[in-house]
Amino acid sequence: MPQPKVELIGATSGSKVDSTNNRLLVNRAATGVGQAEKTGIGTSAVVIASSQACIRVELMAKEDNAGKIYIGGSGVTAATGMLLNAADVMTIEISNLNLIYAIASESNQGIQFVYFT
Repeated sequence: MPQPKVELIGATSGSKVDSTNNRLLVNRAATGVGQAEKTGIGTSAVVIASSQACIRVELMAKEDNAGKIYIGGSGVTAATGMLLNAADVMTIEISNLNLIYAIASESNQGIQFVYFT
């Protein structure tokens, strides 16, 4: 069966149709980079940033954190979040920074992040 012809606007040459799983694989390069940090994270979930469109974010728990950071959606808890110990890094492909929340095992913890637009 021939693959459908698709024109991808804004995608790089690595984009393709995966006919085995009927998925469109889009390889889109970032056009911008920003960075920020969120400090004062404690035992209640907080959004890491106000509205900022992006395609990917790389988060790092601050090296001087004494506690653990948990990353997830608005209902994140220590039981449901992805764990970041001090200096751990994680990458999330996501459309907006305001969809990411953090909670910590103790008060005054922090994360640094770089986002790609």
